Amino acid sequence: MMEETPSSHRVFRVLPGLIDMTLGGVGARYVYALFAEDTTAEYVEGSQGPEYGVVRIFSGDEEIRRLDWSGAAVKNAIAKKPDVFRVVIHRIQTDMRSGLGRIWTIDRIVEPTCGLALGFVRAEPSEKLELPPWVSREITHDEHDTSLGLLRRYRKLLQLVQSVSDD
Repeated sequence: MMEETPSSHRVFRVLPGLIDMTLGGVGARYVYALFAEDTTAEYVEGSQGPEYGVVRIFSGDEEIRRLDWSGAAVKNAIAKKPDVFRVVIHRIQTDMRSGLGRIWTIDRIVEPTCGLALGFVRAEPSEKLELPPWVSREITHDEHDTSLGLLRRYRKLLQLVQSVSDD
């Protein structure tokens, strides 16, 4: 999900309850952080701890630098910034059968809890797709479907939810 979306991939909202019933809980945990200056950091949490990580520096919406770091270094950098916006994603892949002939990558936000899940499938923009029952609507052409755009959107959404719950 948080990878930049190549033109051969399409992005869809997914109904998290249905995808969980279909596929179960097998997958990997990804931790993403958005710093105030629009620098992102991410790492994969493996069974033995953080496995690998990357830091991306943006100017506006353009990635101007990418640094590949160890997962432990990225995890420590995130931990040192208590005010950083942090998201944990559970990522799974479908098999061909449950994806109706295609392999889908499903990202479900698990921390903070917000019920948001996205599905990514390799397909050309004009290609007609048969959609599994757990797919809601396509958001590929949303101008915010880059990793930075999604983190910005999650941060705004969660700030809104927190402000409503505080009232």
